Amino acid sequence: MIVRLQWLRQTPHATRVAVRAINTAASIPRLPKETQLPTGPDPYAYTSDRWLHRDDIQRKARHVAFDFVALCAKAVKACGDRATRVVRYEKKERGFNRVFILEMDSGRKVVAKVPFGIAGPRRLITSSEVATMEYVRQNTSLPIPKVLDWSDGHEIGTEYIIMDHAPGVSLHSRWPDLSMPERKLCAQFLVLKTETMKKLTFPAYGSIFFADAPIDSESKIKLSDRFCVGPHVGTRYWDCDAGRPRFYEERPPDRGPWHDLESYCTGLVNAGFSRIPKDDGSLTFTHTHWDSRSIQEHNRLIYISTKILAELINHPSIRYSTRPTLFYLDLHRCNIFVSEDDPTRITAIIDWQSAAIEPLFTSLPETPVMAEDSVADIPALKILEGRSPKHILYSQPTGRLPVESPEGKLARRRYKLDDSFFQPMYEALLLHWALRKRDARRIDGTLLRLFTSCANDNTARLREDLINLSNRWEELQLNGSCPYQPTPKELAEHAKTLQDFRTTQHLITSLKRNIGVDSDGRIPAEHYEVVKAEHRILFKHFVERFVEGGGTIDEATRHWPFDEGWRMILDGCFPEWDDY
Repeated sequence: MIVRLQWLRQTPHATRVAVRAINTAASIPRLPKETQLPTGPDPYAYTSDRWLHRDDIQRKARHVAFDFVALCAKAVKACGDRATRVVRYEKKERGFNRVFILEMDSGRKVVAKVPFGIAGPRRLITSSEVATMEYVRQNTSLPIPKVLDWSDGHEIGTEYIIMDHAPGVSLHSRWPDLSMPERKLCAQFLVLKTETMKKLTFPAYGSIFFADAPIDSESKIKLSDRFCVGPHVGTRYWDCDAGRPRFYEERPPDRGPWHDLESYCTGLVNAGFSRIPKDDGSLTFTHTHWDSRSIQEHNRLIYISTKILAELINHPSIRYSTRPTLFYLDLHRCNIFVSEDDPTRITAIIDWQSAAIEPLFTSLPETPVMAEDSVADIPALKILEGRSPKHILYSQPTGRLPVESPEGKLARRRYKLDDSFFQPMYEALLLHWALRKRDARRIDGTLLRLFTSCANDNTARLREDLINLSNRWEELQLNGSCPYQPTPKELAEHAKTLQDFRTTQHLITSLKRNIGVDSDGRIPAEHYEVVKAEHRILFKHFVERFVEGGGTIDEATRHWPFDEGWRMILDGCFPEWDDY
């Protein structure tokens, strides 16, 4: 058995957005010695989660070097009341930020937020988030915490936002105790609050900034005297994915702002090209789908997508739904605060970092058709489907799992609570928005999927969307003939590639259900050892079943979504496989 270990190298790239210079030598305020902070969690290292995929890379990407004491001094000053020092603090880590809840000696609490590098360009995302919060506070009735202080420079070694602590408690903490009628009331209240956002109008697609934001004037489109639309700060357009570099040799970054749908689509296509490594023989890859042939094929498909997008944007259904619209789609329970006395009354909506101005139709969630098929035709997956690790463990008398406390089991069960209610909540929001938004909901999904897949690096999904468009071109009343006409050979190759993709997607779904991991392999740090042991058992059984079906260990490992699998092989965890 040969398992190839190959590594991506990150390449330098240009940036289209010119950022004004800042004074990094600014003095850093210090707390007096007598006000040193009590012992607390490490403010710099990421300690909340571990990963079964790229664990070291993921944790290092969330390390932030800055002066925490100086941040506390900034918070004390921002309070402007009787506060003289921070007496205690909590650290809460989210996907893209580290958040500190700072309690003053006056009893007041404030929140300090520091972005990770994986969130995007930290200076721009900080500036844009503050501007977006202020713009929405000024123009709607949404309950948004007030920003007390912020910096997109390096006064304390990093960008930061200090804001009022949201009143009430997180909906996440109250959710398990709410009745279904109470959950529905939460959704209704959120609908009423977000109604005011439909009145907002924008001249372009991108992100909201203050008019004096530190970006070139050519990258600003006036919104008002205080605000402008600037470059899109979403992760799609920036080289910020941990372990997944972008490549800008062929095309420079295109991050907007975009005046019209044509230029917006050009930005999508260029984002797609940036994900494709250069096929010059100098790159090797770690456990990925890229090789010389797939690089050439993906390039070809994106070029074809450019021609098809030019037709799609002229379709009446899409043309009618292009209005630049501000979307806040991160409706996770942790981002919604409710009254302690009345959990159906929403008191604050936080974390506006992902809010951006997009075409109306892009807000419509779509599940790739290829991910909807049954697992019945994939025998190797039946070992995971509908079975818990305990069932598998009991069939292996020598198996041993680390001991987990009853409290830990309960916490892990709550961590795995189904989020399915939030999709109906979002549907309710769509149904209560303006007529155009309801009409946008009726757009055939086949017309929409290419706007997403052309900007990603999944060749199987991109080709599937192109094939579906080609098959339904006349039915969808598109002009002329489809620029993509796959040959029988291409269709046969695609069927195999699509089956491989489905296998991996079903593996992810099964692992999420059986051991509670996220799709990227993330798990709470306190459950890491238990979940890692369960993962090892499932991986072993999947590989052995796959080999029994005529496959190889190398092929099975390439289907497995997390690199912890092949790392176990390299570490010699399965000596019985040496004879395969």
